[in-house]
Amino acid sequence: MKGLVPIRIQQAVVLRGLGVEWARYRALREGWVLDRSGLEPCETPADPSSLEGPASFPATAAAAVRHLGRRPVLLVTPASCAIQRILSVPSSDEAEIAGMIELQLESLSPFPVESLLHSFEVLGADGGSARVLVVLTPRKAIENAGAPFRQQGVRFSRVTVSTYEWWHAFHHRRLVPSEGRHLFLVASPDGCEFLLVESGVPLLMRALPHPPEQSPDAFAAEAADELSYSLTALSLEAGDAPLASATLYSEPDALPLAAAFRRCLAIPLREEQAPGRLAELAAQREAEGPPRRLDLTPPEWREEEHRRQFRRRLAAATAGGILLWAVLVAALEGWVQWQQNHLDQREAELAAVRHPAQELRDLMSRVDALARYRDTTYSALECLREIALLMPPGVELRQYKFEKGRAITLTGEAPVSQPIYDFKKALDTSPFFRFQKRLENPTRSGGRENFRMAIALREDIE
Repeated sequence: MKGLVPIRIQQAVVLRGLGVEWARYRALREGWVLDRSGLEPCETPADPSSLEGPASFPATAAAAVRHLGRRPVLLVTPASCAIQRILSVPSSDEAEIAGMIELQLESLSPFPVESLLHSFEVLGADGGSARVLVVLTPRKAIENAGAPFRQQGVRFSRVTVSTYEWWHAFHHRRLVPSEGRHLFLVASPDGCEFLLVESGVPLLMRALPHPPEQSPDAFAAEAADELSYSLTALSLEAGDAPLASATLYSEPDALPLAAAFRRCLAIPLREEQAPGRLAELAAQREAEGPPRRLDLTPPEWREEEHRRQFRRRLAAATAGGILLWAVLVAALEGWVQWQQNHLDQREAELAAVRHPAQELRDLMSRVDALARYRDTTYSALECLREIALLMPPGVELRQYKFEKGRAITLTGEAPVSQPIYDFKKALDTSPFFRFQKRLENPTRSGGRENFRMAIALREDIE
């Protein structure tokens, strides 16, 4: 039954300034295994903070799609194009939290709310309060990012941002301590991302893009200043607590940021290689981890996907109905054919025995006739003698018709009808004539009563 096991696949696409990073995981008996991954570079690098991609982006997206199947894809967009806020709310109920966030959208973003897509996820709950990540991103950025893929027939399971996926990648690999305040930095060719965690729950998520025209040293200095400002502002907002650790994870070909960060941090900075490509980490976490709520998919895409699934279910139901109808018709035709074959077989058997049966019936008829002729019990003379004995005075026979083994027909007359009925009564009580007698109504002619009577000599003769 191995061929009947459904194939489970998880795919992810990460949009980078240098191109499109993609990964595909497949579920095997031993668990989720990386099937393939790669990076499709853009001919012209894009500004990660720009809402518009480079002119070569559609071709790059089409090249990446060739490596992916038709299964839904997790789309990870640059966090530098999004606003990420971590709030403390006095509720742990998701429905109440959603209402609270709706009321605060205008204060969280300087842009018109109708031009944004937003979503949230509860990072941690303690009693009646919760820490919530709210992500707002321009609708145009998501639509521009997804359009080249959707034109190739790709469907998205979720849309998230890069800093959020780095957080879950670290948490999924148990790299986040459960006590103390810790700083995680991710350096990439596109820029840098900040992640500050306290007691295992994020306090700060931020991404800083690297413009293509800016030199690496200038960006490193700017990133260090932004980190210092962010830490100072967070200390004023959430309380001053010393950092227990600071780790810089660098991707291949990442910008050199370690020296600049060391100058603005009061603790040693540990450098590590990134645990993998973000597309691989995101696809693996999406496959192995629990479902996540954060989703920046435009409502129009969801409605289109619902319509597509409805059409697919309708087509499947129609095909199933047609198949069932065809099976029933085939079964009915098969049953009719089986019945016809059965009938033909019985007719062939009947034809085979019809002639011998007729010969047997003829033989039995001759034997029966011979037996009747040999039996003198109901001979013509014996019957006539018995009739003469039973016939009352005044009744005269004019005709006596005898059919051997079948019946006797009597025709006669009497001056009145009473002797005729007495004659019939005598025949009925006679032990010799044990079978049916039938007397037709007497008719008067020439001053006398004429009658006709039939006497059966066998039980099956009426």
